[in-house]
Amino acid sequence: MPSFLIIDDNPDDQAIIERYIRKGYQAAGKEVDVHQLESEEELHGFLNRKDNPPMDAVLVDYSLHWTTGLEVYKKISKSLSTCPVLMLTGNGDELVGARAIKLGFSDYLIKNRLSSSYLLHSIDNAITRKKEQLELARQRKLLKKRNQELRTQKAQLNLALEQLTKDNVRKTRELEEARQLQMSMLPQGPLDNPHVEVHTYMHTAQEVGGDYYDYLKIDEQHAIAIIGDVTGHGFKSGVIVATVKSYFRNLANRVSPGEMMEAISTGIRSLGLKNMYMGLTILDITPGKISITSSGMPRLLHYQAHHDQVTPIVSKGMFLGASIPPNTASQTIDFGPEDMLLAYTDGLEECFNDKRQQIGWERICKVFEESKKLGGEATILGLVGFAKRWAGQTCQYEDDITLMLLSGKRVPAPLQKLEDDDTSSAITVAQA
Repeated sequence: MPSFLIIDDNPDDQAIIERYIRKGYQAAGKEVDVHQLESEEELHGFLNRKDNPPMDAVLVDYSLHWTTGLEVYKKISKSLSTCPVLMLTGNGDELVGARAIKLGFSDYLIKNRLSSSYLLHSIDNAITRKKEQLELARQRKLLKKRNQELRTQKAQLNLALEQLTKDNVRKTRELEEARQLQMSMLPQGPLDNPHVEVHTYMHTAQEVGGDYYDYLKIDEQHAIAIIGDVTGHGFKSGVIVATVKSYFRNLANRVSPGEMMEAISTGIRSLGLKNMYMGLTILDITPGKISITSSGMPRLLHYQAHHDQVTPIVSKGMFLGASIPPNTASQTIDFGPEDMLLAYTDGLEECFNDKRQQIGWERICKVFEESKKLGGEATILGLVGFAKRWAGQTCQYEDDITLMLLSGKRVPAPLQKLEDDDTSSAITVAQA
């Protein structure tokens, strides 16, 4: 049952306000519990009792015979910190209203302008805002804790970086250990989702790369996948990858993709690593839909089986960690049981051949169109095989290359598994 507290030394005003509250809730078929205090002694006794029911809202008159509503708020704000407090006054005074709001009151209402509907509307709005404020405070506290954990991780990683700089003899062995640690950050098994399969490929240009992908089951019908690219590679990139993984695993089932993108950008910036940024794409997977939030990443390619066509999906936005806020706008696509969605890092587009020509997204799109009906794993192999042939015999990529392919689950047709170098027999290679 909703409970309200009225602090007013005018019995007539108390009765009117109580009647307005009861009338509004009775119209909605609800009973309410209204408590009234009209003296300093009653207020003192109320605050010292431990068996008071929780209040949904408190209404305080500004002009009391023993003090002001502002002083009352200072006394009750700690004991009644989880409910909104509204100020009531018989005379409108904008200065008093401004002081009340600044002090912490949720609203400022003039008595002679009140009606039952207006009062109930103000109370409902105040309760909603108070809940939002409490939730925001909880999230900030949680984020502060996560940031402290990240600062601890940063200190540990910086210590490891200093050790690597001082000890060149152990450099190769320690870099290999770092590479294995980064690989251990990647998901170790398939995504458990009844609607979508995830196929991935990663090749790092150095021992420690700057690319990252991950996916997480939220519930039986909901999953989130992520793919990102740090500007550069090496140990500092590994620090950022570890940072992003911590944010993703801690926030994926707590906040929206846009809020997660903003939190990750702030976290990267707080690391203080100069000229280190990250592009990121977050894919929020629900039955028949995928919501895409992307900033600083290449376009995605969406194969729509129903129309038998590939559509590029372009997202604008700066790299995460920059002073300019990332693009947190999301776009949602329909995703059928035979559709596919390809996301990749720019190392694939910027792969050079011996003539210093880049692959470019148009050739990627062409290879994707020609290999899409072979199925998820074969499509990945087709793209990887083409990149290898484009790079030439040495196959020395200048940047990390990561691919993530989401495919709608279907009854698989018999298909012989293809090896990387055998994909040329299954698809027509896009010409330069």
